[in-house]
Amino acid sequence: MATPDTSSSSFPSSAPDTGEAASTSRLPCVVMPASWRGWSLLAVFLLLIALGIWPVIGWVNQQSSLWGMPSLILWSYLIIFACSGAMLLGNRMLPDEEDGAPREDERASHE
Repeated sequence: MATPDTSSSSFPSSAPDTGEAASTSRLPCVVMPASWRGWSLLAVFLLLIALGIWPVIGWVNQQSSLWGMPSLILWSYLIIFACSGAMLLGNRMLPDEEDGAPREDERASHE
């Protein structure tokens, strides 16, 4: 089966002439932190991801029992509460970007 020739199409092309510009426009935009608060939160989240990967879980998954629970269950509770704490910390540390106005708790502390 022959493939149709699309190089001489009668439809106008909206893509740029250079193939390099077309390929870079499809890449997702990566937003990097702009402050020390953002970088510290990124480090906390990366640390939490590292603590939840399989090799670390393999080290924790022992036959020991603390407070009547296996160590793996305690580790999973630690990861869950640490993730919740990191998200709470991120909400408190980073400004509200929605409208640029300070949050309710920040307005109350300045008055």
